[in-house]
Amino acid sequence: MIQNWKRQIAYKLNVNDIISSKYVKSEGLNPNYLEINAKEVFRLNVIGVVVEKMGHGHHAAIIIDDGTSKISSRSFENSLIFDEINVGDIVLVIGKPREFSSEKYILAEIVKKIMKTRII
Repeated sequence: MIQNWKRQIAYKLNVNDIISSKYVKSEGLNPNYLEINAKEVFRLNVIGVVVEKMGHGHHAAIIIDDGTSKISSRSFENSLIFDEINVGDIVLVIGKPREFSSEKYILAEIVKKIMKTRII
């Protein structure tokens, strides 16, 4: 039986809302999500300034600051996703919310440098 697969909406959120929200771990194959204003948020869309960049081997991360707070965006399988990104760049990050040791982070799917600041 073929199921209709639909990509989840990537909600535009500020970092403070992400950090202060409840992280819900789902059972089985259901994805984990954030509970924000009675919504289940499976994907995030965040714009911020890169304030730190780390990476070794298959694991890479950046820390972004959107003016409300800071959050890390990590990649475990595709560390090349951050290759063109530098400290001071304004970036758009789309990814899934995750939590490890009570610290929330974004598992990056897409990271794009924003060149035109008038769209912010």
